[in-house]
Amino acid sequence: MTKLITWAVWLPLVWAAAAAEPSEEYRLGAQDVIAIRAVGAPEIASDRLRIDPAGEIRLPMIGSLTAEGLTAKELEAAIVERLARYVRNPQVVVIVQELASRPVAVLGAVRRPGVQQLGGGKTLAELLSAAGGLTLEAGPWVQITRRKQSGTLPLPGAELDETGGFWKARVDVETLLEGSGAAQNIVMLREDVVSVPSADQVYVLGAVKRAGGFALKEREQLSVLQAVALAGGLAPNSAPKKALLLAPDGTGSFRETAVDLKGIMAGVSPDIPLRKEEVLFVPISGAKVVGSTVARAAVTIGTGAAIWAAVR
Repeated sequence: MTKLITWAVWLPLVWAAAAAEPSEEYRLGAQDVIAIRAVGAPEIASDRLRIDPAGEIRLPMIGSLTAEGLTAKELEAAIVERLARYVRNPQVVVIVQELASRPVAVLGAVRRPGVQQLGGGKTLAELLSAAGGLTLEAGPWVQITRRKQSGTLPLPGAELDETGGFWKARVDVETLLEGSGAAQNIVMLREDVVSVPSADQVYVLGAVKRAGGFALKEREQLSVLQAVALAGGLAPNSAPKKALLLAPDGTGSFRETAVDLKGIMAGVSPDIPLRKEEVLFVPISGAKVVGSTVARAAVTIGTGAAIWAAVR
């Protein structure tokens, strides 16, 4: 668990976020925004000019000009060629102000989910870093989805989805982080989707120091002792002999089992495994809490609500 928590926390630091400025090789696309400076031809100067959906710009004196597919330097040369008919020795500078033509969606358990722009080209690792890195709830793999018309997805196990229109494949993030998965750190393409699912969780609620959910990551279960340790240990006013284990029964309710947590912690009772979505509830000493109240509150776990206070 410690190892996986480490990569989840440090991923934003391992790969620096991609630079805001596009590279010199970046090729303009529809909806990108540029600025134009022209010595001797103030008529065509613009602080903010958006390339239209057809990939063209329209400027005074020179009319329509295709910008899509050109670098900023190439567009400068194209404008100078047209402008030379009217201005002697024209000097033109094109500045890329806003990238809007290379969207990639990064969804799920990242700190800043949303749409990223590829700029001069970003790898999977750079996109995850630009999204703020993975949260502690992230699972051990991410899924990449790519439109079939964009080309193949160069990853092991890539396959077409049921519609036949999209490639999909999974990448092990820990392998990627360790450097042994360099081949999986692919360059992303326009309209790719990176999905980071949350790991399965178990929950420790009630009179503990850090109540909440804890990701299983690659494991299928945690023991009661491990879960209590992750929760920071018991609170001073806890009643460990009256702890309850709540297990989903598949109908939206929970099966309740008494747990002698005090005996487990003393080593006189066997430790108990906690599987995904199970809840260890530790009541407050002297509190009167009926099991059905705990179960009803625990149903809301799937929504991510901080429910432990409701059952104290």
